[in-house]
This record gives sequence, C-alpha cells and structure tokens, in this order.
Amino acid sequence: MIWKQLVKTALLGTERSTLTAEMQEALTAKGINTGQEITKTILEAVAYYAPLQKAGWQPKEWNGELLTPSKEISQQACSNKSRQHLATILEKHPKLIPEFIEGMQANKKCIPPELLPPLFEKSLKEETLWSQLENSIGERGKWLLPLNPAWNKLRSDYNITDWNIGSKELRLSLLKKSRRTNPVEGLALLQSTWKTDSVKEKAPLLKVLSIGLSINDESFLEECLNYKRKEIRTIARDLLIQLPESQLHQRLQTELVKLVTFVKKEETIILSLPEANNKALIRDGIDPKKKGVSSKAEVNMLAQMMEIVAPSFWEKHFNASPAQIIKLFANSDRSLFLVNAIIKAVALHQSKEWIQAIVHFWYNTYLQENWQALIMKPIFEAFPNDLFNELVYKKLQATKVMPDEHAPLMLLLQIDHQNWSKPISLILMQRLQEWIRRNPSFSYSGMEYRNLLKNQAAYAIDPSLHPKMSELWLVDQKGWAGWESDIQRFLNTLSFRRAVLIELAK
Repeated sequence: MIWKQLVKTALLGTERSTLTAEMQEALTAKGINTGQEITKTILEAVAYYAPLQKAGWQPKEWNGELLTPSKEISQQACSNKSRQHLATILEKHPKLIPEFIEGMQANKKCIPPELLPPLFEKSLKEETLWSQLENSIGERGKWLLPLNPAWNKLRSDYNITDWNIGSKELRLSLLKKSRRTNPVEGLALLQSTWKTDSVKEKAPLLKVLSIGLSINDESFLEECLNYKRKEIRTIARDLLIQLPESQLHQRLQTELVKLVTFVKKEETIILSLPEANNKALIRDGIDPKKKGVSSKAEVNMLAQMMEIVAPSFWEKHFNASPAQIIKLFANSDRSLFLVNAIIKAVALHQSKEWIQAIVHFWYNTYLQENWQALIMKPIFEAFPNDLFNELVYKKLQATKVMPDEHAPLMLLLQIDHQNWSKPISLILMQRLQEWIRRNPSFSYSGMEYRNLLKNQAAYAIDPSLHPKMSELWLVDQKGWAGWESDIQRFLNTLSFRRAVLIELAK
C-alpha cells in the first residue's frame, strides 16, 4: 500500500500531492526522516521500498472457516496417463469425450480432479454431456460442484423441501432429479407451484417434462395448450407430439382422414386443405402464420399436421406398407411436399421400418432431378446404428468398388456419430486403398475421401482394429504421394483412441 502511494505521489508531483499523516508515520517507523524536504523523503522511501517489491510478501492470516475436505474417493481415479489423454481430448478431440466417459464407467474410474472444472464449464453449454458425465465425477467432483455458484444448475444434491424457496437453478435441478427417479412425483412437484410461478420460471421447468415423458403427463400438457402465453403452448405442444397415443395425435389423425383420401381405382390420393381459421387446429399448434413449403397458409398447415402424426397412422389409413405409401405419395401431384413431410414425421418418431423405406427410396431416386430437393438430414440424424451398418454393408457389397465421391453411399458414410462394423471398416479401407493405387495421388484429388478418412473413419472405426489398419495402409505406399499425411492422421487418431481405452482398462 505504501509503495503504491509513493508512486502516485511521485507521478503527480509534490505540488499536486503530499504525504498523508499515515504515510509519514509509516516512513518514520522505518527510520526515514519525514521532516526534510519532501522530494528527499520520497527518494529515501523509494530507495527503501523498491528492493522489497522484488522480495516475497507475508500473506494475511486466514481467520475464516476452513472448508470441509471431500470424502474419500470410492472410485479409482484415472492414471496420470489417462489424465494426459483426457487433457488432449478436451483440447484436440472433443468428439471423443463420450467414448472416454464410457470407457471410464466400464472400468469404474472417475474423472481426474484437476480436469473437473473445464468439464463442468463445458457441461453448462452441453446438457447431453452432463447426463453422461454426472455419474463419473467421483466424490471429489461432488465436493467441488457446490463451491462455484455458476455450476449450481448441474447439481442434483438439493433437498426436495427447498422447492418453494430455491433459486431457478435449484428448482430446475430438483425437477430433473425427480423426473429421472419418479416421473409422476416430478409432475406433481411442478404442478404444486405452477399457478404461482412466473412465466420466466414456467417455460424452462415445463421443458424438463421431456425427461421420463409419458401419457401420464398428457392431462397437464393439454391444460397448458390453453395458456395465454404462446411460449408455454409451444412447449406443451412439442411434448405432446412425442406421444403418439395422445389426444392431440388423435385429433390430428381425425382431421387428416378427411383431408387425405385414397382413390383405389386410380391408385392415387386426393388432398384437401384445412381452413386457415380452424381454432381447434390452431390450439393444437398448427400455425397458419408459420412459413413453409407454400405461400398459402392452408398448405403449410397440412404440412405441419403430416410432420407430426406418427407414420404408422398412414399404414392403417391406407392399409399399406411403408414402401407402398412412400411410392403412393411420390406418384401424386404434390410428391415432394408429401414425402418431405413424411420424412420429418419418420425422424420424429424414429420407426426403423420407415427409416429403411425412406432411405431405399432416396437411394433409388437420388439422381432424378425432381428429387434433388428431398430433405434427408432429419433421417440421417435419427439413423439407428444397427440399421446404418446393415444398409451400408449391403450397399458396399453391391458396388464392389469405392463409391463415387458424390454418390448416396458416400453421404451415408459421412453421417456423424455412427460406429462402423468391422466388415464395413475393412471393406471400405481396402476399396479406398485400391482407388488410390489406380488414380493419381495429387494432394487435391479425392477430397471427399480424404475428409471421410479424417472426419468419419478415424472416429467411427473400432480402435481395436488399429493394428490391422496399420498393416493394411503401410504395406505398400508406392504411388501414394500426397496421401501420406491424411493416412497418418487417420492412423494416429485411431492409435490414440486405442491407447486411451487400453490405459483406462489397466
């Protein structure tokens, strides 16, 4: 403190500043003459205090209450090598965080204490990550979590009795915990203060009903459809559409029976449009003002209805299989509109039979100009891993060569978050190896294959296959100029993943 005041006085000049009585007393205690000319006093004081700035300082004595140490660790902490692996994953390979957590849980290990804070911070932005991570933070993590108020929304150790007096984060955490253990009790907890909760509190709390969502929640959600605020109505509607057996689905199906009819003799369908001022449909979230495939509100309303209703409804309505229904829609005068609508419904309800039928249709019509605007992204995001491996393996066997860079099979292979089966991994790498040998290996050739190798294959192939992959790729590099860096990067990632899992298993 004395040093800062001396510097300030020197900078301002003795004409604009002077030594306070407190400073004079402190300097006198150090043997500095404060009765002389002030500039000399300052120079002596600086000569005394300047060397001290390079020395250590005596910290203040702590008189507060000490933290209770964490409980003994019940799970084995990761090894130092695993800690280094996780630090590398956080910095360079965030895609591997779920795989690391799964390996940790399988081997009953817990997160290294020093890496808990960055993972907590990352979990605040990625709720799905926290759902994977929560059971792997160990006793040290449970002890650390309450010490930073910013992490309160991640906590689940609150007492249910705090529901009425807790903060927003506390109540959200309580409701999530309750819905995971007993969804019915969680709903009752939400309803207990629903009438007095503010709108700002209601919206995030209502979204929590997605955890353990069931038909038991329907009655309450139906009430929310009558709420004045659109935000609450939208959340309730989004939850109800996830329940194919709900009254909302039944109401929409009743309307669609009137609007979409099948003319058996002509093997075609006739579409009618709903009224734009249909209050019942508007209450169910069918918005005439919502932009869509048409400038006409009624067409967009029909699309919204079809995007919601479970595809199994059409099987009953037309008494036909998914493949037959898709063909029927594709042959209508509103073909693209109908098929895109059914794609969104299939992705929402994730029926394997329908996903398979849609993918087969897309695969066979991909090159046709009138189907270039087919929107397959929702299906790709909902693709079950077992079905992915089954379809891709069949297509790979049928092609016999590396698929064209812009072929449908390549688009399937570029879907993220899929685990490739061993047969797919081996066949694909062998095909790529053959393609490289037959084609000039310039650094700008085969860009889609390079991206597939680095962005998908490196993460989708089982890391236990690394020795086989190394043997496959490093047997003969003749003529592979321009590919070495891409291949090595792929092998390095695969090797790293293998090393991570081996270390966790120790």
